[in-house]
Amino acid sequence: MAWQVAKGLAKDGHKVSMIASLDSDRSYYDPHGIEFIPTVKAGISVQGLGIPEDPSHLIWKERIKGRKYDVVIDQSHAHHSFMEQQRDPDYPPVIHVFHDDHAPGTHCDHEGRTTLPKTLESPRICGVSFSHAQRMNLSFGLTTCRAVHHGIDMAEYPLHTGVRNGRALVVNRVQWFKGIWEVIQVCDMAGIPLDIVGPADHIQGDPYVPFVKQFEDGDRVKFHGEVPQEKKIEMMQQATVGLSMPWHCEAFGLVAPEFQACGTPILVNRSGALPELVPPENSCRDMMRAARRVRQIVENDRYLPKDYRAIVERDFTLDHMLGRYRRLVDDALKGVSW
Repeated sequence: MAWQVAKGLAKDGHKVSMIASLDSDRSYYDPHGIEFIPTVKAGISVQGLGIPEDPSHLIWKERIKGRKYDVVIDQSHAHHSFMEQQRDPDYPPVIHVFHDDHAPGTHCDHEGRTTLPKTLESPRICGVSFSHAQRMNLSFGLTTCRAVHHGIDMAEYPLHTGVRNGRALVVNRVQWFKGIWEVIQVCDMAGIPLDIVGPADHIQGDPYVPFVKQFEDGDRVKFHGEVPQEKKIEMMQQATVGLSMPWHCEAFGLVAPEFQACGTPILVNRSGALPELVPPENSCRDMMRAARRVRQIVENDRYLPKDYRAIVERDFTLDHMLGRYRRLVDDALKGVSW
């Protein structure tokens, strides 16, 4: 999403620099006049603790020394821009996009009150969340944070109105907090076969992978691993229903608009932002209700494929997302803070 925002702002006539990992595909940036500032090679650690942003920060800090920027859109997890701003009174306004469900350094006292760290008290730091659920999370601690939903390019997700394959589909990493085992149980209760798409080898030695793979039989439950984007979209178009039932508080949940843009219903649990993205009937409180809703969709869903696509067209397109970021940048350039 970050490069889509950079491309949109460059198209508007802004001079844009993009700090990204060394192994980034330059074809995302060069044709659009975006300056690419590389740091280190990205990589998820064996423990799954995320990309090495500390060494990245040391590199890009040196590479932009002496430069002046009007606005910084900070997509980092480590919140280094906050620390830089506190030390440098000339640092530009920072639009920080939170990736987690809490601000760094926040904590709740015994009465449930949230305490902000000093680095978030500056009025020049403008917080952005991916959803209203993330923004309103009590542990988040930023009551003035603005929500900007992700958006997808609708041209990449053609509407499918033809025959479906009678199978459910989950597109996610095979990891415990993504709820793959729960999806398997829902499909078992609903009596519908399941396809699972997503990486299973991203964390070495994860015991969850062999646990869920024991249920694979090549038909009722079938693992496909990672597939190319074109194949993933084709499977979303052909599926009768998608499922997403994570354990963690989902900050957004991109697969929901992806499925619905193809005209395919997706059932979700009430995890974070997911209920914001689907019709009320398709947000289920427990697995039994989800199984019943799967059967309703298979037998006679009152929504048509065009109805699901209309949900995405109304709120979750790339144009909507870019329009919201444009307003954020315009406000920051005018000195507005939130």
